[in-house]
Amino acid sequence: MEVGVEYLAGLLDGEGSIGIRRIRSRHTGMCTCFTLVLQMSLTHMKTVQDVHRDWGGVLYKQNGRKANHKPSLKWTVYGNKAAKVITAVQPFLRVKTEQAVVAVRFQSRMNENNRWGAKGMPPNELSFRESHYQEMRKLNKRGVL
Repeated sequence: MEVGVEYLAGLLDGEGSIGIRRIRSRHTGMCTCFTLVLQMSLTHMKTVQDVHRDWGGVLYKQNGRKANHKPSLKWTVYGNKAAKVITAVQPFLRVKTEQAVVAVRFQSRMNENNRWGAKGMPPNELSFRESHYQEMRKLNKRGVL
């Protein structure tokens, strides 16, 4: 059975996350890369496999964190592919609407400005990416809504 946009939006609202990953250089400790990440973990393997089949991405098997936890599959999509999925489900999201707006805006800018060569990333671009990373962290903070 095909995983439609409405169903996927519900899964992502309940079990997914939309985020921006910041990766620091091992050598300098400075931030060198920001990446849009969309992911969802479920213990119902067939559902995750169907999402992967219909929407692409990568699957990772996860063992239960505790002895009494079931293993799960984590579906992950990065960058442009993540933005494409988010754009498709965005009209049907109820919980993660603000994260979706930040994610699409972030990835759109990444597509415009992503080649700096030997000069390195300009400070204003680094500031834009860092501010979106921080905004997403704030939106994804745990606790009661």
